[in-house]
Amino acid sequence: MLSAGYDHACALLNSGSAKCWGKNIQGQLGDATNTSKSVPTPVSNLTDATSIGAGYNHTCSLKSGGTVVCWGYNNVGQLGDGTSSSSIDPTKNSPHAVTALSSVAAIAIAADYGCALKSDGTVACWGGAPNGTTTTPASVSGVSGAIKVTTGGEHACALKSDGTLLCWGKHIYGQLGNGNPSSSTIYSAQTVKADGLGTVLSGVIDVSAGDRHTCALLSDKTVKCWGNNNSLQSGSNSATEYILPQAVAGVSNAIAVSAGVNHTCALITGGQVMCWGNNDHGQLGDGGTTSRHTPAAVSSLTDAAAITAAGVLRSALGDIASDHSYTCALRTNGDVMCWGSNTESQLGDNSTTERPSSVSTNAGAVFWH
Repeated sequence: MLSAGYDHACALLNSGSAKCWGKNIQGQLGDATNTSKSVPTPVSNLTDATSIGAGYNHTCSLKSGGTVVCWGYNNVGQLGDGTSSSSIDPTKNSPHAVTALSSVAAIAIAADYGCALKSDGTVACWGGAPNGTTTTPASVSGVSGAIKVTTGGEHACALKSDGTLLCWGKHIYGQLGNGNPSSSTIYSAQTVKADGLGTVLSGVIDVSAGDRHTCALLSDKTVKCWGNNNSLQSGSNSATEYILPQAVAGVSNAIAVSAGVNHTCALITGGQVMCWGNNDHGQLGDGGTTSRHTPAAVSSLTDAAAITAAGVLRSALGDIASDHSYTCALRTNGDVMCWGSNTESQLGDNSTTERPSSVSTNAGAVFWH
């Protein structure tokens, strides 16, 4: 119901429409223009939407009938319409259908690709996806019985109904969690392990893939992370990469987790949000800019219903400088609060002022039930 991309964000409204804000040079806000917006702006011709996902320079939405529409940049086929273009195409700055994709239960959108969870428990991805670049959706080998899909920089994961995880894509930082890091792309889904002896990680109820790390919420309401930890985003005071899941100290009673690029946040029972990792732009929301491996509570936010941690995503051109990190949370009253970097007005507060504490976007009645 709330999604934060590289430097734009979007919220799904109760009406089945959506609003987006921030950078719009590639038409990623979906308002049929290429003009950036500092406040939430309606997406043109979008009705009956049930979820929304923001990537680097594109956005997609799931419709109530199980189809998907996308808009924005399309240089590697991330709009899923069977075409690709390296230049701005004005016909792509409002929603249009992803080709041959139906019976979709959920979507997950990343830097330059998207993935769809089908009603039969399989997953299909398109664009510069971890299972191979394609301009139309292609099934991910080895995925079945999935109930959730999450997308990262160059990897993705699917949560199965039995509480186990499958991940695929790049593994150079250990972000697939199978204990065997490699610079080669793994195109077929691999099981996430709990230890080096082959024991499978189980009891997972939520998962979020960041740029180069992954975090899982377990049934005991604790969080485990693995992969890159150069900015403490995996919850350890060491910059060591973790090739297997490690518990994040200080997180309990969590009900959701969201991994950004260099930081991570967890939603706690009662509506509190706690974040850890890089904080150079105030993306942890604790009122300061000091990075930390131990979770810190977001200032003046005690009634959150959902969270989305965003930051520097990987594009087709490689790494983007880490200066766009921010986070948004949906409150129980339907308000959207954001904090962190604001260089492209991605906080939606009608300014470009960096905010180390949460501010309201006034997006409207955002759907969260």
